[in-house]
Amino acid sequence: MLVIIDAQEFTNCLENALKSKSLDFEGRCVTYTNFSKYDGKKSQFMKDIWFAHQKEYRFWIDYPSLTDFCVDIGSIEGIARLMRSGELKSTGFKKIRPG
Repeated sequence: MLVIIDAQEFTNCLENALKSKSLDFEGRCVTYTNFSKYDGKKSQFMKDIWFAHQKEYRFWIDYPSLTDFCVDIGSIEGIARLMRSGELKSTGFKKIRPG
């Protein structure tokens, strides 16, 4: 698995790459909502409360086509690390389960 160690630097790299392609985008934390009791307008930054343990940060990119596209963010060697799932325990990351 790929683990992003420096989330802020990863965000900076992605934002710079998107700006260089003149793409509109927005990045922010997801809001977790109880959809069984919610009837308002939903956004791309909303998710059901069942997933609240994920504490997700999401990017929305205004890309006018349904085809795939690629953004070169440069090397992430200093801000990410490939590791086996068993190695994650030794990093200090904690597994969080819903409920």
